[in-house]
Amino acid sequence: MAFPPLDDSRLEALVGTYVLASQRLSLLFDQLLTLPQTERFRVMQSVQFILRGLETDTEQWIARNVPAFFREADAAAVDTLRRAGLGEFLAPQVDEVALEALAQGIRGPLEKARQSIEFQATKVLRSTSLAREFPTLALQAQRQVSLSLSAGEALVQTEQRITLLLRQRFQTNVVSILGSDGKRYRFGLDFYSAMVAQNTRAQAGATAAILRARQTGHDLVRISSQKSLNGDWCDAYRGRVYSLSGESAVYPWVGMIPNGGPPFHPWCRHSMNIFIPAFHSEAQQRAFANTQSRFLMRPNESSPNRIIRAWNDAVRLEGDPAPLRVS
Repeated sequence: MAFPPLDDSRLEALVGTYVLASQRLSLLFDQLLTLPQTERFRVMQSVQFILRGLETDTEQWIARNVPAFFREADAAAVDTLRRAGLGEFLAPQVDEVALEALAQGIRGPLEKARQSIEFQATKVLRSTSLAREFPTLALQAQRQVSLSLSAGEALVQTEQRITLLLRQRFQTNVVSILGSDGKRYRFGLDFYSAMVAQNTRAQAGATAAILRARQTGHDLVRISSQKSLNGDWCDAYRGRVYSLSGESAVYPWVGMIPNGGPPFHPWCRHSMNIFIPAFHSEAQQRAFANTQSRFLMRPNESSPNRIIRAWNDAVRLEGDPAPLRVS
């Protein structure tokens, strides 16, 4: 599965590790599917060895790179404050609580990905009937089996077709993740690792900006103004300014936008930065305050699903439902 360019050699290094592991795992899954059950255990040991290696490599990558992402974002926030005359005495900082949250933001999802692979390998390892272990694939396979076959012949063909379907799955979308909506989604291991790593880097930027703004008593942050890659719903907030406290008479509370700001969704390229009104004209400031009410969260609303539907409907009717116009 293709994914957007990462534009960071550190992200590419992590994804490269997962790509190599994915290739090796694909070969091992082929063996699990074709070898007699008595010979599968040694293959399963190899699968587990690769997954434990991925866990170690991921922890080493986190230790090197997550603090670096935070320090870079913190330096950018400090630079903004200094240019405004607000950060003259600020020194570089690393917030350990924030770092641990960022680390867990990549550690947890990648651990779930590895667990899903091990779970599926275990099902194949113990299987005497793939149809019983993978009932959804069994239904798909059975639809392709001729009704004229005897029961025994149909069973053999069903197992063969499930094997083929599993081989294709393990080559392309081996990761199985349960989404917050209760649906199960499948990803390639490279795609999933890239998505999680990119999201963590974006989260580091937003976290550092918010911490520095609060440290200096500065209340305003701004979402970056570039358009999303695919016209995603996060464009409803691009270039807009929000209040961290919710006490601004001009700008909406940041808690009224999904996730409290970027990254709004997987692969979101928007960032959050400290906003200095003096750097902008009055016309710009007015434009930056204009977030349409249909794209703001309602009280006690935790999911952005309504907003996403509103955005998609508006795109069909209006093209660009939230243009950033600065007169």
